[in-house]
Amino acid sequence: MSWASYRIEHRDSNGFFVLDYLSPKDLEASMGDDEGYRRFFYSLYRCQPDEANDFNRRRFLIAEKYPALVIDVGDYFILTGQAACEILSTHYYSLSIIDDYDQKTKDYYWGRYESVLSYHQRAQSLPVPINLTEGQLGTDSDIGALIHEAVLCGMLQVKKSD
Repeated sequence: MSWASYRIEHRDSNGFFVLDYLSPKDLEASMGDDEGYRRFFYSLYRCQPDEANDFNRRRFLIAEKYPALVIDVGDYFILTGQAACEILSTHYYSLSIIDDYDQKTKDYYWGRYESVLSYHQRAQSLPVPINLTEGQLGTDSDIGALIHEAVLCGMLQVKKSD
């Protein structure tokens, strides 16, 4: 597992339990089928790649704009380089201005927006530029933020134990 993957193991009288967290980067690297792709896609964008929505339409337009930066994955694709930067930065920027979010959440998404731009710029400024993928650009290493994001998106439910 990478720096952005976590495992919690617990053993008690009821048995052995494991909770694994895989970052978008790890989900992207380990996808082997369409279901794996959908898990990866949802981890970044909180929607499915087949949904008819403005975000997915924008993502297809970016893929058409940068065909050399598209990696085909079965019926789907992953964006790299400038294409990945454009879709992720637009996604995080949009989330940072949603009126329904509190200021802390907006600030979190603004920070993600800035980090995507920064990571992309650094990768492109190397002597041999690197085209980072959506998963590489979209992975956050802050475990506190990851938990907040998971709770916010309903991916993790916090309940008081009895």
